[in-house]
Amino acid sequence: MKRFRMTIMCRDIEASKKFYQDFVGLKPFREITAGKETLGGASLCFLEDESGEIEVELVCAPKGEKCTTKGLVACFFTDKEGIVAKQQLALDMGYNATEIRKPDANSTYFYVYDPDMVSIEFRVR
Repeated sequence: MKRFRMTIMCRDIEASKKFYQDFVGLKPFREITAGKETLGGASLCFLEDESGEIEVELVCAPKGEKCTTKGLVACFFTDKEGIVAKQQLALDMGYNATEIRKPDANSTYFYVYDPDMVSIEFRVR
């Protein structure tokens, strides 16, 4: 596989865009507002990483399904220095990040929730 896309049926597209753009570091590459006949006028935003291999599609549709997250965890990888900076950024932006956990020599990570309570893990690769 070369690419990965995750679609989140979000409640507030602006809050979700802020999280994935300003905090996670993805860049928007396309935004669409659908007509009223399509889920009551859905707003969509497509974001991707620098390589273009990871995409997050945000969909906010007044008449559509909303994200339910029980058991869902999305993971982004970073390096040893980056994980400390990313956790501090989460705290500075008011997101409820966990402490950085290091249960063994091969695992370093923390969790933070997006605006729709999707559990996002940042892990050292």
